[in-house]
Amino acid sequence: MWPAGALAQTATNVDALLFRFFEYLPWVKPVSWLAVLLIGVFFITSADSGALVVNSIASRGNHESPVWQRLFRCVLLGLTSIVLLLAGGLGACRR
Repeated sequence: MWPAGALAQTATNVDALLFRFFEYLPWVKPVSWLAVLLIGVFFITSADSGALVVNSIASRGNHESPVWQRLFRCVLLGLTSIVLLLAGGLGACRR
């Protein structure tokens, strides 16, 4: 069905490797959408945890900081992420 070594040829393109692997599984589309959803949940959860840590440090360890301060940290982190993605993602950060 697939040429021998198709995954090996894709190995240089890490972004496409996961989805190329999914082509060997049944239900390619649902599995791909589930992977995108789980990756999104992972990034959102990581960003939320990062914002919580930064807010805890900024408020000198106070776990009961004002809600506006926590929201400000989350919004600032989200905007920074959007700007970095629009600037070119990881490639832009490495330059």
